[in-house]
Amino acid sequence: MLNTSMLRPTGKAKDEVSLSDITNMLKNRSSEPATMEYNPEDVKELEKFCNEHGILGVNFGKMNPRAALNMLKGKMGVRNEPTIKKGMLYG
Repeated sequence: MLNTSMLRPTGKAKDEVSLSDITNMLKNRSSEPATMEYNPEDVKELEKFCNEHGILGVNFGKMNPRAALNMLKGKMGVRNEPTIKKGMLYG
């Protein structure tokens, strides 16, 4: 049989946080999100790719524009350089 008295804590726990502690933490928090600075050339290249392929907008959060561009190219099957098939069948 399971002893349920062990599942319910009694008394005040050491790690308990009071409402005033939470309020103080929230007051010290900045309301403005941190802005990220990216390479302008990468941003322009991403914008150019989107314009060429009719993409109206993308939202990748805080992802680097270069990584977002590579991910879009991979999803759309667009490659910069031709793929060279290597192996026994292709020589």
